[in-house]
Amino acid sequence: MLSFILGVCFRLINIVFAFFPGLGDVTTGFASALQTVIASALAWNWIFPVIESLQLVVRAIQFEFAILLLWFGKWVVEFIRGK
Repeated sequence: MLSFILGVCFRLINIVFAFFPGLGDVTTGFASALQTVIASALAWNWIFPVIESLQLVVRAIQFEFAILLLWFGKWVVEFIRGK
C-alpha cells in the first residue's frame, strides 16, 4: 500500500517535471533511493517496528492532506461568496 501511494505521488511529480526536461530524472532517482532505504530498514523489522512506523507516517500525511483539502474548500467557498 505504501509503495502504491509513493508511486502515485512520484508519478504526478514526474508529470510536472516533464515540463522541465533537465529535472525529469530527479524523481526517478529519489524514488529508487527511497525504496532502497525502506528495503534496508525492513531487514531490521524484528528489532524496530518499521512497518508500524511507516504506517504512522502515512496516517500523518493523510491527516495533513485532509486539512489542506478543508482549507482549499473553505477558500473556494469564500471566493465564490465574494469574501
